[in-house]
Amino acid sequence: MRFSVKKVLLIFLLAASNWLQAQQVSEYALKASWIAKFASFVEWPNGQMQADEFRIYVIGDNPFDDLLDLIYKNRRLKKRKIKIYYIKNLEELKRCEILFISKSERYNLSKILESTKNKGILTIGDTRGYAHRGVHINFYSVDNRLKFEINEKEAKKSGLKIDALLLDYGKII
Repeated sequence: MRFSVKKVLLIFLLAASNWLQAQQVSEYALKASWIAKFASFVEWPNGQMQADEFRIYVIGDNPFDDLLDLIYKNRRLKKRKIKIYYIKNLEELKRCEILFISKSERYNLSKILESTKNKGILTIGDTRGYAHRGVHINFYSVDNRLKFEINEKEAKKSGLKIDALLLDYGKII
């Protein structure tokens, strides 16, 4: 049986996630470690990846504290330095590849999704109902295990292609 690099990476990530959960690592440490990992399984529209930074934005209250900064400091993704931005409103949203939408933004979700529509921005959340409302990847827990659901239809509308391996491990909405 042949294993691709992506398949090995996904198996490793799932095993590491389970191990970290067994060690009672915080929920947001797990989510922080997964956010950029999702990018390994996403293909952005042609021409979007031309900046020297891979930009991850968090809109609303920051549930990660300094975890994203600690995990991704001096790291690269798709050959680009990862840069984390924390914003409170849409006016601060510049060009980015990933937007994490905090629970605090649940009442602004429609407006946020409308502003990111067709811009090739992978949206990620961790609030019940977010995937059904159009967020591309949404974390949830079952029996103290971190899982994720994927709204593949909305991702495609945004010009994003999610690898079949990730689709196999996520719950499709």
